[in-house]
Amino acid sequence: MSWQQDQSGRWYIVEPNGTSRWPTPEEEAARAHEAAAPAFATQFAAPAMPSHAAHGRPAGAAAPKRSWGLAAVTGVVGLLVGGVLGAAVAGGDGGTVTTATSPSSTSSKAPAVKSTSKAPTKDAPKRDSSNPAFGQTVTFDDGSTLTCGKPVSFKRDQYAAGGEKAKVTLKVKCTFANKSGQTFEPALTTLSMSAGGEEGDSVFQDGLDAPDNPVLNGKSVTWWSGYGVNSTKDVQLSVNVGFLEYETITFS
Repeated sequence: MSWQQDQSGRWYIVEPNGTSRWPTPEEEAARAHEAAAPAFATQFAAPAMPSHAAHGRPAGAAAPKRSWGLAAVTGVVGLLVGGVLGAAVAGGDGGTVTTATSPSSTSSKAPAVKSTSKAPTKDAPKRDSSNPAFGQTVTFDDGSTLTCGKPVSFKRDQYAAGGEKAKVTLKVKCTFANKSGQTFEPALTTLSMSAGGEEGDSVFQDGLDAPDNPVLNGKSVTWWSGYGVNSTKDVQLSVNVGFLEYETITFS
């Protein structure tokens, strides 16, 4: 059989024996389905209108039954066309339509990342070579060394000189090791102390004095120095071993 179209645009079937008839709803639905597919777009192109269909109905054909109604045909065709086109068009929520070429509804914005990095902390300031901490050892250019321990409190004896009005008396133990290659004369060694931003007062008594005897090469000398100060905060001790022979070292 083949499909033909009358002047009004309605489709009818021409049987192999030349008779024509109106299609059943199933046949009409199948034709609509095939017409909607791109592969069949040209297969069923309407030929020139035959003369026997001039009055809108195939010649000799009985009037078609209309019990199924135009609405039923339209509904079936609509379902089939909707099924074919459903792959190309999809309805979203609230009636929004997204076509196949529309951007994806998935957000392309990258998730916010909360930074957990901390600001770099400032390194503690490095001490100058001439400002070691109490207890550290300083090495001079000739290899000789100087070490002064942490200050400790002491009691002035009745024959002590200096520091009479001080609130606190502190003493420090120092050691000088001679590695200069020759005998060293420490007789003019000088020391001074400050605390709380105030200059201290030297205290002289038995056991508290700078060295006087020569120090042979490879040998060392140890002594205690005492001071009267008004605070135990920010204590500093400056030592100059010998007379301008070594750099002044300030322990703190």
